[in-house]
Amino acid sequence: MASRMAGDELPGTSLLPMLNSLIVTQNFQGKMSSTFLFAIVYPHTSREEKEHLRTKVVELCSDETPLVKKAMTKNLQDCIEVMEKE
Repeated sequence: MASRMAGDELPGTSLLPMLNSLIVTQNFQGKMSSTFLFAIVYPHTSREEKEHLRTKVVELCSDETPLVKKAMTKNLQDCIEVMEKE
């Protein structure tokens, strides 16, 4: 799915604020939803935003809610495919 949107600038400008809101929400549904957006938004962000998103991926992988952790690990491969090797 991320590769289909690669040429579109929409993810970086419109979806990043929504992703950030979902990441910091207190309910698990928002956090689970955010896990699907990482691979779409990541390639369209600045260097600082990418660093922030990588940190959030790690945090969500170790979230206290099992459903959030499972959702993030399920989408982790898509994230890794679009992230730089660092």
